[in-house]
Amino acid sequence: MNKDIHSNPYDHSAASKGPQTMIVKKWADVNGDHIADLVSLVGTSAGDRSGAFSKITLVIEDGLTKATYKYPLPFKNGYTPMLFLGDFNKDLISDILVNISTGGSGGLFWNALYSFRYNQLTSLFDIEKFNQGLQLQVIYREDYRVVVASSDRTQTVTLDVSNRKEYYTDIYSPNGKLRKPVNGQVLPLEIINPIDLNRDGTFSLLANQRIIGIANADTLGYVQSTWDWYGTSFRLRNYSVVLYPF
Repeated sequence: MNKDIHSNPYDHSAASKGPQTMIVKKWADVNGDHIADLVSLVGTSAGDRSGAFSKITLVIEDGLTKATYKYPLPFKNGYTPMLFLGDFNKDLISDILVNISTGGSGGLFWNALYSFRYNQLTSLFDIEKFNQGLQLQVIYREDYRVVVASSDRTQTVTLDVSNRKEYYTDIYSPNGKLRKPVNGQVLPLEIINPIDLNRDGTFSLLANQRIIGIANADTLGYVQSTWDWYGTSFRLRNYSVVLYPF
């Protein structure tokens, strides 16, 4: 499997010596006092057109008191940081969604979602675990079939890859028999997008994961999952496998 899909190829050691700059800023009431607060991401630019930043920090300025709160993010380095403010946990207060590209060839992102209610920063999901996404199995079968299955095998989708015979000569014989057991992979999350399914001002999470076969360039499809807030945590509403056009 191609190992650089999870890596960040940019060396931030030089960039980290420069001054921090404003990357993106937005206004919304994030602490619940009904006064708009300034929420921003700051970091040290690589100084080129790559969009790379190091020492990325979440900064919140209380709209009423002007007090400033700074929180270094657990993923301090990345590309083109993005910010969205909206209510995800149904408390009628805007939450803070952060998306930062890892810069690797897999198209992966670090995603974080925070509440700042009463000026207390709280993560709304386990960042490390949630960014791994759904854990699905990708298994090559006889006759140019690939099965995408849940871990308990209760949900499966079968893909027909017979029009890729020339690409799969190393793993299939001419009659469609597998030469050896082969597995693909469902990659961790790409960018998480907010989606207001009920059009009521409360957002759910829409996540995408790429399904790859024998190499990073061998894209078979995507897993799309939707997550809703229930009480104290996010729960999976549903997921579907979207086939890549062959």
